[in-house]
Amino acid sequence: MTKRPTILQLITQTAAILTSLKGHLISVESCTGGGLGYFCTSLPGASSWYEGGHIPYQNAAKLALGVSPTILDQYGAVSTQCAEALACTVLRDRPAGYYALAITGIAGPDGGSPTKPVGTVCFAWAQSITHSHQSAIRQFNGDRDAIRQQAMITALEGLHQFIARYPPADR
Repeated sequence: MTKRPTILQLITQTAAILTSLKGHLISVESCTGGGLGYFCTSLPGASSWYEGGHIPYQNAAKLALGVSPTILDQYGAVSTQCAEALACTVLRDRPAGYYALAITGIAGPDGGSPTKPVGTVCFAWAQSITHSHQSAIRQFNGDRDAIRQQAMITALEGLHQFIARYPPADR
């Protein structure tokens, strides 16, 4: 079994990828509470590729960022639809070369339901200009910290795949 890279290893790879492409990242984190932003800013020179992040933990904050009330009513805050809306809305008016990743989920120990148990996490990745985006949903096991760690690792691995699929448009 291959050991997954650590968050810091993935952040270092993200920095190298985005720097080589002259790209930028914006994070939108709900259940990870800004953890990803913490790791991004732990690298010297992060301001050259990491614009910053948003932590819309409550639904009101998601609405303030521009998520449609209809999305929250029909699908809920823990949905790929909400994750996509979060990722896409923070890219408004951004030039080519910007990427966003969004994480929303249920880290526990409570808050789950039969249809969305604790450990359910939704992700979205988006690119400016072409408005390309994709999303995923995963189910993680473990305590709150383990779920949040797995979510950040999955978000970064997904970002690397997304950037490879959707490189920045010519600027």
